[in-house]
Amino acid sequence: MRHCQTLPDGVLHPGVRLAVSDEERDKVFQFRYKVYVEQQGKSIHAADHVRRTMQDDLDDWGFVLYAERDGQVVGTVSAYLGAHGPIPERYACSLFMDKFKDFGPSTWSLASRLMVEKRWRSQLVLPLLQSVYSVGRAFGSRFSFLYCAPHLVPFFQKLGFHQHGDLYEDEEVGLRAPMVLVMEDVEHMERVHSPFVEEARKWGTSRETALWFAERFMVLT
Repeated sequence: MRHCQTLPDGVLHPGVRLAVSDEERDKVFQFRYKVYVEQQGKSIHAADHVRRTMQDDLDDWGFVLYAERDGQVVGTVSAYLGAHGPIPERYACSLFMDKFKDFGPSTWSLASRLMVEKRWRSQLVLPLLQSVYSVGRAFGSRFSFLYCAPHLVPFFQKLGFHQHGDLYEDEEVGLRAPMVLVMEDVEHMERVHSPFVEEARKWGTSRETALWFAERFMVLT
């Protein structure tokens, strides 16, 4: 059963869509398969080699976002909110979510399955990530988690994310860095010139989570 088929107006960045229909979702899942399995040669448990799709249980209740060019999916990312369902233990452990239990799972969001065709990355990566940020804020998320390849850590730090744990080896995608964005910490976003600043101001800011995070993880805030 899908629990998250609609979003408030104005949440998504122009050009980013929510996959709702079976046709839309299948196109996204086929794009995932093409990128992860066919192009990158990864062995993914969720891959269906008969239908040539990549889908897992999280997609039953998460927000699957995508962008198209000429009728073809060229970019996608998904947002899974702790307020709507349990984050699987695989992600919770790898991303050290237990360290954030003071605020509880309803304040957590997970950004995952970010992929964009190479020729469109400069145009679509930020709109997709800004849309994930706004989806989380619309439903009360205060921390956004993701993992990335080590060479992408500086990119996500420029968006406002912090690496909050050691690198770890993921059995499907290799070495990864756990990252978290304190979604209300506009002061940190301003310091790093994050493109999320205006969105953060629109949704409202708070020093509570920023000060807690700074004390817990010994970072500048």
